[in-house]
Amino acid sequence: MVAWLAASSVTAAPTTGVAAATVTVPDPIVRIGFDEGSGATADDAAPGGHDATLDGASWVSGQSGGGLRFGGDGDRVDIEGDGLHHVDALTISLWVRSSGADPVDGAVIFEAGTAGCGAASFGIYATADGIVMKPPSSGVMAWDPTWYGGIDIWDGDWHHLAVVWGALGTDRLTVDGFQVGAGAPHPNFSLEVDDDISLGGDLAGSACATPSFRGDIDDLRIWSGYLDREQIGSLMPPVTPTVSLSTPETLVAGSSSGCVPVVIDPAPPAGSVRVQIRDDDGELVGLSYHSSCPYHPDPPMGTINTSVRVERAGTFTATAFYEPGAPWLAAQSDPTPIVVQRYPTSVRLFMANVMPGVPIEADVRVSFADTIERTGTVSLVDTTGGGETIVATAGVEGLVGSMDGLAEFTLPGRAAGEYTFEARYTGTPDLWAPSESDPVTVDVDDTIGERGPITFGISPTYWHGDVLDVYAPAEHALYVEVREPGGQWFRQGYNLPVIYPFDTFADTPADGPITIEVRWEDDGGRMSEIQSKTLLLDRTDPTVSSSGTAVIRTTATSGTVPVRVGWSASDKTSGVASSDVQVSVNGTSYKAVTSGTTATGIGQRLATGDSFKYRIRTRDKAGNLSGWAYDRTLKPTTYNERSSILRYSGSWAYSYPSAALGDRVRTTTTAGSKASVTFTGRSYAWIATTGPTRGKAAIYVGGTKVATVDLYAPKTTYRQVVFTKTWTTTASRTVTIRALGTSGRPRIDIDGILLVR
Repeated sequence: MVAWLAASSVTAAPTTGVAAATVTVPDPIVRIGFDEGSGATADDAAPGGHDATLDGASWVSGQSGGGLRFGGDGDRVDIEGDGLHHVDALTISLWVRSSGADPVDGAVIFEAGTAGCGAASFGIYATADGIVMKPPSSGVMAWDPTWYGGIDIWDGDWHHLAVVWGALGTDRLTVDGFQVGAGAPHPNFSLEVDDDISLGGDLAGSACATPSFRGDIDDLRIWSGYLDREQIGSLMPPVTPTVSLSTPETLVAGSSSGCVPVVIDPAPPAGSVRVQIRDDDGELVGLSYHSSCPYHPDPPMGTINTSVRVERAGTFTATAFYEPGAPWLAAQSDPTPIVVQRYPTSVRLFMANVMPGVPIEADVRVSFADTIERTGTVSLVDTTGGGETIVATAGVEGLVGSMDGLAEFTLPGRAAGEYTFEARYTGTPDLWAPSESDPVTVDVDDTIGERGPITFGISPTYWHGDVLDVYAPAEHALYVEVREPGGQWFRQGYNLPVIYPFDTFADTPADGPITIEVRWEDDGGRMSEIQSKTLLLDRTDPTVSSSGTAVIRTTATSGTVPVRVGWSASDKTSGVASSDVQVSVNGTSYKAVTSGTTATGIGQRLATGDSFKYRIRTRDKAGNLSGWAYDRTLKPTTYNERSSILRYSGSWAYSYPSAALGDRVRTTTTAGSKASVTFTGRSYAWIATTGPTRGKAAIYVGGTKVATVDLYAPKTTYRQVVFTKTWTTTASRTVTIRALGTSGRPRIDIDGILLVR
């Protein structure tokens, strides 16, 4: 973050690169430069003398001096770990380069630990996409980051790797100064442990299945400690980046939200950016005040969105400065033209209609969207008939604690007619942009405007609450008043709807009609005549009651029980509007069956074996809602013709129509044959076949004949509910079907019995 600086304290950044910031790096405990160029060993320049022994690796030109080449076929370098201790943290850095092809996934770059296949404690491994680091004692590879920005780390160039492990700080993987992986500390990081080290191949040698590295390695350094990003960056050659300003978003004078993108190539891993904006005379007119732009998305790598503030509008030059961060050097952009616009304003003109000769008042609000000092002049322009005449001017006065400024005018009274005005604002030069209001027409007249019909925010006109929405359209209305006849007027500024509280209704003795009166006052002080409208007061909830039982319906069935759930509802004032029905199945929570129905019953098909409990509520036309009315619990059951609940007498046989409820029906053609069932419940139904060959049967309840059922139909139809009987109470009952032996068509069938208990 760059602090805001006064103009006198700002100095230009140098036009050429300077040395990177001084960074102190401790001495490593291992430093092997591989500069020998020949032989089977490489010396450790650190005091510990941890020399390296080559096993198959060959000498090549390194990143600086000599280096080693690994062929990917078991070549490796062994470094004796005896006496090599690390306490709390460990940092490893080295240079790597591909040999013209991507490495095999999992190829060893660096391993440390105990020799043995898969026994390495920690290490650095190559993949075709990037680098993997295996934390100490983790047994797994923690990261698989790809070199971001679309740059391939295995592009044939040298790249610097640095890995930091520790028990206290965050683990990090850094590539060419950029952090590309990070993880939590390892509290189980081994302390004072001697670790053997291998480069390019597995610690245990080629007998292990771990792939070997194919490429070059140079300048291995190991620290018994935790190096930060600046220290790691100082290990690489210094870089002088190119700095440029990308096209900024619109900048507005006096605004604190301007944003300028600064592009740095190549993208640095550290450092900061500041921007200076100067006029043609070199005077400083703007500075960056934050190294990022709040509420802006993250920019691409190498771009830094920098917040700037410019005190006046105009065309200026902007210069971006990159402050050094190891190993990058300081640099600056070329002066870049930049346009700063004036701060926008919004002008609103307010003028009221008046009677002839009455002075015309005008208020102008100028919205600045900021609370900084506001100045300028407002001109009131008469544009009646297409002309333009300035009739008054006034300065803008700031409103305390507001983002608005105010200008006020009083014009002499005029003759009757319509006059059009505009307000035009001219702000302080180079800061506030000129603006003008929408035109406003003033009606100078002695007649009140047109009135529309009164309506209410309910339809039809029933009311039940404590507040009523009154819609009373009018032209040129400034105030509106509402009351009940004989009561006090309720006055408010004109707006639709008019919110009228019925405070006096608390004493209303009964529901019924009530009249609302409305009158208007226009912006010239003229009061209209009274208009009225009547609505119906209904503050009483409707009532609803369940029928108490479900009636089995006469219809086709396929194993479910067809029933009708009924209720009755009433409302004495506005009338019943609709009902809601919910059901609980087997004691579960209630769920909607239907909402807003205008019927007083619904048909349902209930699965046998389950229990059903219905509840019903009703609303009236005024919106009042009843409580829930609960039906009794229904337990429907279907019995086929072979059920033991049925007792047969007389001559009965089986028939096997494929469309039967089960796989057969019980049939008789003998007069007097009977089928009886005794049960405890409220509803009974007989399932049979109808058709041209079916006859009649008598139904008896407790020995008393209650009905004669004729099964004749023009065509044969199976699974028909041909008779139902419902009682208002639950009791033990016996229902008997008796064949009557109808001449020419004596046959009757029994396909099943339905019961609701």
